Amino acid sequence: MGEWTFTGGQRLTEGGVQPLGELKVDVKGTEDRYVSLREDIIVVSGLVDLHAHIDRGNNDSIGVPEAWLKKSGVRHAADAGTYGWASWTYENPSPFESVRWWVSLLPEGLKPFPQIPRLREAMLHMAKPSAHAVHMSRCFLGFKIRLGQNDRKDDEDLLQSGLLWAEHFHVPLMVHWTATFLPTELVASSLRPGDVLTHIYAPLTEGENLETRIRALSNARSRQVLLDVGHGRHHFAWQVFAEAHAAGLDPDTISTDLTRSTWQQEPVVDLPHVVGRCIAGGILPAEAIKAASLTPAAYMGLVDDHLSWVFFERQTMPMALRDALGQTLKVSVFWAPVLIIMNGEVMRLIDSPGMKSQGDP
Repeated sequence: MGEWTFTGGQRLTEGGVQPLGELKVDVKGTEDRYVSLREDIIVVSGLVDLHAHIDRGNNDSIGVPEAWLKKSGVRHAADAGTYGWASWTYENPSPFESVRWWVSLLPEGLKPFPQIPRLREAMLHMAKPSAHAVHMSRCFLGFKIRLGQNDRKDDEDLLQSGLLWAEHFHVPLMVHWTATFLPTELVASSLRPGDVLTHIYAPLTEGENLETRIRALSNARSRQVLLDVGHGRHHFAWQVFAEAHAAGLDPDTISTDLTRSTWQQEPVVDLPHVVGRCIAGGILPAEAIKAASLTPAAYMGLVDDHLSWVFFERQTMPMALRDALGQTLKVSVFWAPVLIIMNGEVMRLIDSPGMKSQGDP
């Protein structure tokens, strides 16, 4: 076990970026090492993904194994409705200490991709003892609804039922609104403080007006609804992002909507990559990194364990960043991690002129 001592650079805190000073981190399988960081490198104590899809270890879903998240610097994550109320194991939902769960009000969640019944009748059959077990579970974060399934009637039922159950158990509701059959302003105005509106930059639906979308986001923000990226393969459009950014509507949280099929694949790749995309689009680096670390950590009630560290650097890296509609944003620089340490293990180390070290090569 070697002690790595870092000097220089900046550390991200709730109060913003501050000089790192000196940071000591124990790293397995190494000797002591002294690392000097370039002043613009930003260090944060691990990332937190508020909207991912995680497999419980049985290969029974579209989700990714927890170990994959660790490789990208994610110390905690929230599964966003991979499992529904009929498929979630209430007594022992997960062996993962680092995972919290949004339980879907679609009975089977996303496995298999749901063939939706009339939902009001189905929702009324949620067993009260099981629901009580969900409420008492420390890893239960809230309920998730996925609009845009069948028709307006189903969306109305889902939204009303989601709000009803969330209110009953005093937990937040996460709402997927991509392709909803309801007016976006109606969805946004229905949510309560602390609820989460995800996929905020999704492509416009047929007949939807961009100004209407911006008003809906502004309305949600004014009532303390969290605005979440939930990037995914199909839920991010540069045009919507640019207009929202120009209106001062940057996201509260940056998340991936990660699945097995999008892991290490454009446009999602992993959480650091989605952070880099948001910075490329105009969000300040410190604000974007905070939206994928400190803000979701506080929302989930997490305590910093000081065992995970991600070092972001501005790199010369020409890229063409495409969105769900095939539109691309071309950039010549990109913010990405040059070093990731998770629980004493080096997950990523990239040779960089921004890090000069002595000791263990």
